Amino acid sequence: MSHPLVQLAFRISAVAAAAGLVSAVLAAAVGLVLMTVLPYTSAAATIQVCGKADVVPAGDQGSGLPVQVSRMAEVATDWSVTAAGAYAVSFHSKPKADGAPDGAEMAIWPDGRGKAQPGGLMVASAIPLSGASWDVWFERAEGRNRIGYERVGDGSAVGGLDVHAFTKDALGRGWVRPEWYLIGVEADFHQRVCGFEVSVGPQAACTARFAVDEAWSTGFTATVVVTNSGGLPVEGWAVDWTFPADQRVRNSWDSVLVQSGKAVRAVNAAYNAKIDVAGTAEFGFVGDGQAPTGVQFSCVSW
Repeated sequence: MSHPLVQLAFRISAVAAAAGLVSAVLAAAVGLVLMTVLPYTSAAATIQVCGKADVVPAGDQGSGLPVQVSRMAEVATDWSVTAAGAYAVSFHSKPKADGAPDGAEMAIWPDGRGKAQPGGLMVASAIPLSGASWDVWFERAEGRNRIGYERVGDGSAVGGLDVHAFTKDALGRGWVRPEWYLIGVEADFHQRVCGFEVSVGPQAACTARFAVDEAWSTGFTATVVVTNSGGLPVEGWAVDWTFPADQRVRNSWDSVLVQSGKAVRAVNAAYNAKIDVAGTAEFGFVGDGQAPTGVQFSCVSW
């Protein structure tokens, strides 16, 4: 009885999302740091708990997490703390982690009045992020990056804190990679906490559909249609597939296409990189060999 990402419930102290809000709601029991996502989606009710031993069920899979860093839009969060605590944000090389993430662990400390301090060395001070100033800490430990953002001054209550802004800063410093996945946003605290909420905004996404236009004994022509299936405009895209046999791409158009063995990747051309929401772009190619069937095409966007 578990969600593919997490156990069905955790002992937490939190207030879940308001009615109709697609959100991931996570929190840790006293002294416990969680490393996975606990999503909660409500279409008609609000869950409210504020005790150290309360339980919130995981609910369904509509949280919007995991999400690839390159596709992240706004990830807004609200939290009111009554003691030392921090957001624990987890990044992993794959959409699911069995145990600790292998990419980076980011701690965001909303209350910077000296109750606790991030680990590592302070590498920047008073940088502006999400409407406040933050000191930045970093260390490399246990094979992953540990990043800390400590708010300058009193921040015992935060509203609309954008996790994406901190992710973008860490990305610019080389501590987070665009191909990694945001797999968890958690409340790690040491005493009672109330009012913890996370909502993942619309993301950029794409799908690819393949069709053989013409086939003959030694070759074929094909078209691939790329569709924006997300809630934001796509700024660029790449389509990957693997041929089932010895097919080779002879030439292509409307993409930059590279083949290595059976694996093929097509990246947008400069003039068809952007796709509006629900819009499409397409490219084509001529292949040698028998026209393939049953090929799985995947699409990534940014």
